[in-house]
Amino acid sequence: MALLEMALFYLEGPTCLCLCTIGLFINAYAIATLLRQRLSAMFHKLMLALVVYDLVYVLLTMLCYSLPKLWPYYQGESGTVA
Repeated sequence: MALLEMALFYLEGPTCLCLCTIGLFINAYAIATLLRQRLSAMFHKLMLALVVYDLVYVLLTMLCYSLPKLWPYYQGESGTVA
């Protein structure tokens, strides 16, 4: 059981935090790239909406799963943000 708990800690903690950080940078780069182009095509507008949605999703994943595992103060008494 301890091995499973340790594996979950490393998967939900540092690994998820690293992947989310990479995802935030990639999404920011994608937004910058899409905004430099003309947004007259519907495809570019849809891609921009998808990238913004993905950016919010990655940020919330990092806040809800990674930070409570790595920072005990972030995890309050009832499991909410202190």
